Amino acid sequence: MGIDKDQKEKYMQYQFLISQINQLQQYLVAVNKQIISLNTLNKEIEDFSQVKENSNVLVPLDSGVFFEGQVKNNKNLKVNVGAGVVVEKTIDETKTLILKQIGELEETMVIIENQLQAIADRSEEIRKDLENFNEK
Repeated sequence: MGIDKDQKEKYMQYQFLISQINQLQQYLVAVNKQIISLNTLNKEIEDFSQVKENSNVLVPLDSGVFFEGQVKNNKNLKVNVGAGVVVEKTIDETKTLILKQIGELEETMVIIENQLQAIADRSEEIRKDLENFNEK
């Protein structure tokens, strides 16, 4: 007995839902990495605020590459606010901005997790339908 049109359509829906689940899972991982990165940045800003002015420091350029610098001001930071615009913010203002970004990302994670659950539920229904087709 061959595969009927309804069964073929269900299988295609199932494959599409599995693909969506994989994409959402990858997106969740990426968002979680952003949250971890922002939490690390927040901690580093706190540590920076404890450095005495006129202290010599190593400033990272990239992985394992540094240049030597001197802290002239440990009260304010230059913050890129988008479109290449950089503004000066206090340590507290910067930390508040980072915490806001973390909150937004956490809200995004909840939305993605809800979507993921709904799609997983639907894919499970279709999987059961496909099993029933095979039992007939």
